Amino acid sequence: MVQRILNYLIITISIFRKINFFKVHLILFLKIGEIMVFNKTPDEVDLSILSMLRDDARVPFTKIAKHLGISDATIHIRVNKMEKMGLIKKYTTILDDEMLGKLVISYFLIRVKPGTIGDVCKKLLELDEIYEISEIHERYDLLIKVKGHDLTEIRDILIDKIRSIADIVDSEILTVYKIWK
Repeated sequence: MVQRILNYLIITISIFRKINFFKVHLILFLKIGEIMVFNKTPDEVDLSILSMLRDDARVPFTKIAKHLGISDATIHIRVNKMEKMGLIKKYTTILDDEMLGKLVISYFLIRVKPGTIGDVCKKLLELDEIYEISEIHERYDLLIKVKGHDLTEIRDILIDKIRSIADIVDSEILTVYKIWK
């Protein structure tokens, strides 16, 4: 695919040889932008862009461009490339759980009957109180992150919602006291 684009680029340059210098460079820039779309490995510039977007997904491309010393058009091209290749999956909002009254964070370790992990996870995905579900392979099968207003709510989530799922065999709670990072 890249070879086909390079051939197209060479043909385009030879056709437009008589056009002024600026237009040839503009075509070169556009074709190189197309080639970048097919490069599957992010380079240092891509990683720098991702780092800034991870810190603040609403940061203007002009600010990223100024910080990196490149044009904002280049930032647009690279971000579009990373979106197309699936490196950037979505842009999201991080809420202040404390302001929402979600003051308690707990992790539940869950053991399920053999062969039922998929069915259990489908049921767990329906619960709004669950923020993360990770499959692990230790004494327990799942690590679940839950947030609640208080310990009573955390207990109710475990007893009434999670332990009521038929294929759950055992559970343990780890309560977070302080987050350092």
